[in-house]
This record gives sequence, C-alpha cells and structure tokens, in this order.
Amino acid sequence: MARFFYHPHLQAGRTICLSPEESHHLNVTRLRPGSSVLVSDGKGRVFRGILREEEAEGKLVDVEEQVGTRFPSYRLRVCQAFLHSQARLDWQIEKMAELGVTEVCFFPGLRSIPRFSDRRLSRLERLAVEACKQSGRPFFPSFRIFSSWKKFTEFLEVENSMNVVCEPAASSTLPQVLRETKRYEYSLVVGPEGDFTDSEKTDLGGLAHTRFAKLTHAILRSETAALYAASVTISFLENMDENSSENFWL
Repeated sequence: MARFFYHPHLQAGRTICLSPEESHHLNVTRLRPGSSVLVSDGKGRVFRGILREEEAEGKLVDVEEQVGTRFPSYRLRVCQAFLHSQARLDWQIEKMAELGVTEVCFFPGLRSIPRFSDRRLSRLERLAVEACKQSGRPFFPSFRIFSSWKKFTEFLEVENSMNVVCEPAASSTLPQVLRETKRYEYSLVVGPEGDFTDSEKTDLGGLAHTRFAKLTHAILRSETAALYAASVTISFLENMDENSSENFWL
C-alpha cells in the first residue's frame, strides 16, 4: 500500500484535487472524509492533509501543513542503453526508483534498439511514481532520452558527475573506483546486451572524468548490471553521509 499520495503542486492552506489514478488508489485504502493523509510533490516535500468529500473530478484534500522534506544528499544518474524487452525494463525502473536513483537516461547504441517511444517513457514514469510511493521515497527520479550516441557522449562530457562505465574487462572493480573517487555525483553507464563496441568504448574512454569498472565475475544481463551498480553505489553514497539514510519521516 502506498505510504503517501502524489500531487505535483502542493502548498499549505490550499485544496487540491487528486488525479483519477491517485483517487482510485485512495479508494482502495477505504479512507473516509475527515481522515488524515500524506501527499508528496515528488520533489522531496511531504504535506499532511484532510480528505474531503469526493467530487466528479477526483478526491479533494485540504492541505494543512508541511511535515517533512527529504532530498537525497547525492545525485546518481543511471545511463542505460535502450532495451528490447518492455517487461525487463519495467522491472528495472521499479527497482531503481525504490533504491533511490535520482535520474535515468536512455541512449541508443550500435547494438541496441534505435529509439524509444514517448508512450514507453510515460509508462516508465508511472511505474517510478508507484515504486517511490510504495517505498516511501518522496523524491521521484527524472528521465532523459537521447536521440543519438553523439548527443549522449556530449552530455556526459559537460556534466560535472564522475562517469563510471560498467565494463566486464576493466581492471578496477566498482567499489575500488568509488573509494578512489569519493564523489557525491555519479553517472553509471551500462551498455546493451551485446556490450559496447570497441569504437563506443574508445569514445567513452576519451571523455573527461571517466573511469571503467568491473561489476562481478559473472555475466549479467544489461538491466541486472544497471541495478547491481546502482545498489553498490547508493550503499557507498549513503555510508559517506550517515545522516542522508536516516532522515525517514514516515
């Protein structure tokens, strides 16, 4: 069951109307008018409100006060080559949202599918919202799609994060790279099922502030590699800042 409900525009003293989807989820809880509910804007802020009588547009909530703010102390971007399987991608996004990944990027590779539909992206955004609600994370991940390999690598070049390319043949492991760099902003780059081509690896290796890292001795699927790398990196980041993982208000 969701630990809070979602509305993008929240302010104490206002009455909001939840979307049909959020209203349906609230109906499942069987809460009655006058009940206290928690609502988040997906940007880290959480408010307490009072449920009112339902109107045709949806459930109404009187927003009373802000009761919590939780922003991650880190920024973790997972850059994933386009995947063929919708089911495997759905699973991956749900788990990364639960873990606390702050941004997910998709890019085309020579061995991946060439593009990504807007309809597919909308589905992933909905899945991420639901996963965050279930896990009590009021900060939802953002999504970014690159139309070409060139635009993707240009983006990595100008961003201030440490780029970590997941590469089975790398000499350093991911924990080693994290300990040596100790940053609060990382971009994990994961290739398609057939791995990056040699030319793509050359392009990535030529970028500033970029390291290659080995994940495990096993051969992982692309979506599993991304999830594994995100789990290890978030554990490292939260241990760097003991307070960031303790600020749970729910």
